[in-house]
Amino acid sequence: MRGDGNCGFRAIVACLAKDRWLIMPVTSFLIAKKYRVIAIFLSKDSPSTCFPLWLGPQDISTNRVVVIALVRGDHNVKVDLHEAYLMPIILPLWRHNRSSRSAGWETVYVVRLNSYISPFATHSNYNNSTVIISDN
Repeated sequence: MRGDGNCGFRAIVACLAKDRWLIMPVTSFLIAKKYRVIAIFLSKDSPSTCFPLWLGPQDISTNRVVVIALVRGDHNVKVDLHEAYLMPIILPLWRHNRSSRSAGWETVYVVRLNSYISPFATHSNYNNSTVIISDN
């Protein structure tokens, strides 16, 4: 097998149980950093967006997006989104740990972030306010 620079990920997978190697949405940090992409995770419980922590939109020529969705509660799949798709809430850890250079991501995607409303969400990107969804 030819190396692709991801041998560290394969080594970790070999050492851990299958259900332990991709813990989302936290692994979004690794995906965003390693591949210099925007990582979006879609799930019923914790949909999120994670931008690169140390690079801003001015540092990356093409803003590529990787979207992973959790299906059936135990399987992650790649999803292709098209056009002006909406983006789920920004991962709170990103906001806490991001560099000042990466702050520009929120400005670039503010409309998509503020327009996203998940039927399962308890939080919105808009002013970081809480949204209560009733069962009625």
